[in-house]
Amino acid sequence: MSKLKDLLIDAECAAEEVLHEGCEDFKQFCDGMKKLREVSDNWLLEHAPHLEQTWREHTDVQYYKHRD
Repeated sequence: MSKLKDLLIDAECAAEEVLHEGCEDFKQFCDGMKKLREVSDNWLLEHAPHLEQTWREHTDVQYYKHRD
């Protein structure tokens, strides 16, 4: 289980890095994650369900942050 936990932590860090650099849409986010996957052994960086969930969580946070 710790290997999966390590992969999840690594994937979250990668997602934060990609989002911090700026993404206008889901495609740009996936492209950024794919670039990081090329130098990483973390399969979650290209795992569609994980990418979709991470993007959805990001857009939900942005919606609530800018809602008021």
